Amino acid sequence: MTKALNKILLCLARSKKIPCALRIFSLLKNLHPTIIAPILVNKRTTNSSIIIDQISCIIQSCILYEGSYEPELSEIFLGSVNSQDSFLDIGSNIGYYSVLAIGANLKSICAVEPSKEIFDSLLKNLKYNFFASNTSVILPFNLGFSDTCQLLNFIPPKSGNLGVGRFIDIDHKDTLPSRSLVLPVVPGDQVIASLPFRPTVIKIDVEGFEFKVLMGMKNFLRSANKPRLIFIETSFSYWENEDHQCSPLSLLSTFGYRIKHIKRRNGLIEKYENFLAYL
Repeated sequence: MTKALNKILLCLARSKKIPCALRIFSLLKNLHPTIIAPILVNKRTTNSSIIIDQISCIIQSCILYEGSYEPELSEIFLGSVNSQDSFLDIGSNIGYYSVLAIGANLKSICAVEPSKEIFDSLLKNLKYNFFASNTSVILPFNLGFSDTCQLLNFIPPKSGNLGVGRFIDIDHKDTLPSRSLVLPVVPGDQVIASLPFRPTVIKIDVEGFEFKVLMGMKNFLRSANKPRLIFIETSFSYWENEDHQCSPLSLLSTFGYRIKHIKRRNGLIEKYENFLAYL
């Protein structure tokens, strides 16, 4: 009964043709508070699913109703990786891209998420997908990346979009909202050196903290075994102004990468956009 109801709820949530589908969905949802939603990329089923237990979360809502999150990036990501890749997911959130990597049978995955609440959702998604995959190693870390080892102020999301929690590099506690936390950060080089594999593909989504994250991985990014692909979300202003002294895109260029803007299908440009750095 549970699997059947899950299937019915998914059909209703993603239907564009059934009259009153969303109204029926809302009524039935109370009987089945957690939904397992297969991810669809370019209308094709992947071998990945996300546990939907907070429909108010924008990421979960997009996956539930549309089948995927960031469809342009998702399609390029799946078209660029292969089973020989090892993946480092920095700012993993609930694990959407790590789950895509599991479904694509990447051999090793490291997922990094500093928020304890979101980390718990990440673990659930990793565990659910891992047992049906060929991925041999999955290593989750509940911490953040920066350029030094320290404790930093972290502002968790208010509600809705779980992806907008962020670190801020300031010491004036009187300027922080009451919900702010103090969380540990470490240089990425330190974690990467401890891994039983070397990442060949990296994804970075850290809400404005990209420059410090990259500086904390500078040894790895300068090495002969540097990753071949880096997907990064950052301010579009860095694309427009390449000479900005704290531009993560310019920093990637100094490490030998070429940069490509991943354009949205609707042609719109938001404050934060996704980019691909490649060798």
